[in-house]
Amino acid sequence: LPILTYAPPAKIICGCSEKCLLFIDTQNTRNIENKETLFHYQTRSIAATEGCFAIGVYEGRIMVKQTKQGGHTFGFHVHIKVENGIKTVYPVNALAFQPQTDYLATGGSD
Repeated sequence: LPILTYAPPAKIICGCSEKCLLFIDTQNTRNIENKETLFHYQTRSIAATEGCFAIGVYEGRIMVKQTKQGGHTFGFHVHIKVENGIKTVYPVNALAFQPQTDYLATGGSD
């Protein structure tokens, strides 16, 4: 199931399979970059701002990647619950950046 998001100023990011991301330049549709994610599980959500993009996966993790040359990559465990020594992991179903501050909000199945 493809997942799409707009990445300012002129790109679309498409999560096409478990580990595939396509970056499509809307000003030149022949310019398509194909990249693999670092995760081993299905991509569930994608969000982007002008400076970075984030992907959420089925195993309750988020990766945030800065898009500038030499940008950093960050990974987070989210939507995980530990109760009585039992760990439950929930998929990351939604991601959104706040436009003015670039704060990242997540929504999971928990």
